[in-house]
Amino acid sequence: MGGTMNRLLILLTVFSTIASAGFEQSALGPHLRALGGAGTALSGESYALFLNPSSIAVLRGLHAEAEYLPAQFGLKELALKSATISGALFGMKCALAGSRFGFELYSENSLGLALARDIPPLDVGVMLNYYSVSISSYGSSATFGIDVGVGVEIRDGLRWGCALRNINAPVIGPAREPLPQALTTGISYCPVHTIVIVADYRKEAAFDASLHFGLEYSPFQEISFRVGTSDYPDTYSCGIGLVIGTASISYSLNVHDELGLTNAIAVGVTWGGDAP
Repeated sequence: MGGTMNRLLILLTVFSTIASAGFEQSALGPHLRALGGAGTALSGESYALFLNPSSIAVLRGLHAEAEYLPAQFGLKELALKSATISGALFGMKCALAGSRFGFELYSENSLGLALARDIPPLDVGVMLNYYSVSISSYGSSATFGIDVGVGVEIRDGLRWGCALRNINAPVIGPAREPLPQALTTGISYCPVHTIVIVADYRKEAAFDASLHFGLEYSPFQEISFRVGTSDYPDTYSCGIGLVIGTASISYSLNVHDELGLTNAIAVGVTWGGDAP
C-alpha cells in the first residue's frame, strides 16, 4: 500500500510539472545525462544538438544513435525513447532527431531538423522542432519551435557555446500553453587529452537559473568514465561510454534527491568517420 501511494505521489508531482511546462523531458542521451546535463559547448556530439544545434557542425561521416530511458524515477509511465541521425548535405551538416515521452494516457512527441555549419571562427546552427502532445480522452495538439546556437573555440582545448530554445515563443493546445523558452551558455575545457570538463548555466523563462557540471575521463580511446551534478533540482550522475570500432554504447545513472533513480542507455554507429 505504501509503495502504491509513493508511486501515485511521484506521478502527481511529475505530471503537475508537465502540465505547467510541457516538453521538459528532453532527450539528452546518456553521455550528457552522465555529465549533469551539461554540454552546450561540446562539439561533435550528436545528442548535444538538443542543447545547441551548432554542436553537429564538425561531425564526420554518417552517425545514428538511439536512446532508451525505460522508467524515469523508477516509473515506466515516464519512459523516453529518442533517436538521431546526422550527416553532411550541400556543404552543411544536418540531423534528424525524434523523441517520445510518456505512456498511452499522456505522451509528448517531437521531431526536429537541425542544420549547422562551420563558419570560422564560429560554428552556427538552427533547429526546427515539431511538437505534439496527446492526452487520452482529450485529443492532441501540435506546434513548431525554433532553436538557434553558436559555438567557438577560444583557444586550444577551450570552447564556449550558447543557445536559445524556442525563440519563436510557441504555444500549444486550446489554452495556448507556452512551451519552455531557455537561454543556455557553457564552456568545455580539455586540460589534457584524457579529460574533459563541462559547465553550463541555464535560465528558463519563469524559473530559477540552474547550473550543470560534468567531468569525463578517458584513460583509453575505447572507454570513458563520466560524473556530473546539477542544481534546481539537485541531481547527481555517473556513466560510462564504450567505443567498439565504429559502434558506441553509453550508459548513465542519475539520482534525484527526492524522486530516486533514472537509468538510460544508448547505442550508436558511424559510417565514414570515427564514433563520437
